[in-house]
Amino acid sequence: MNVGKRVAVIGAGNTAMDAARTALRMGAEEAMIVCQKMRLGEPDKSGRARPVPIEGEEVTIPVDNVVLAIGTTPNPLLTRTTSGLLTTKEGCLVADEETGRTPKPLVFAGGDAVTGAATVILAAGAGKRAAHAIHEALDTRG
Repeated sequence: MNVGKRVAVIGAGNTAMDAARTALRMGAEEAMIVCQKMRLGEPDKSGRARPVPIEGEEVTIPVDNVVLAIGTTPNPLLTRTTSGLLTTKEGCLVADEETGRTPKPLVFAGGDAVTGAATVILAAGAGKRAAHAIHEALDTRG
């Protein structure tokens, strides 16, 4: 599968690093973590300072593919910006358990976005099943 020359990975944890390394192994010339400049805000009730976006400090980078590697629950931005995605009452994306196929054509989902917080091995299994389904879907398109 051609991932394109430039792949943006949104996230900052181990999963994001794995996604960036995988994109490079799959032939991307560049893989990067994309960020909004932030500052530390006031401490929350746990005492931890929370990041606050700095207005006007967004960075736009032209890319061929974007990988979301953030959080353990689906980002509501997914359904606000992509029509045709359905969610459960818990906010998880609706996707076929065996293929990862969502109601939107050629959009697949798995892992925590579908199950909520779960184990890495379950997410990896969902990714493997979805990869087969994606390959099959693209192969049948000619």
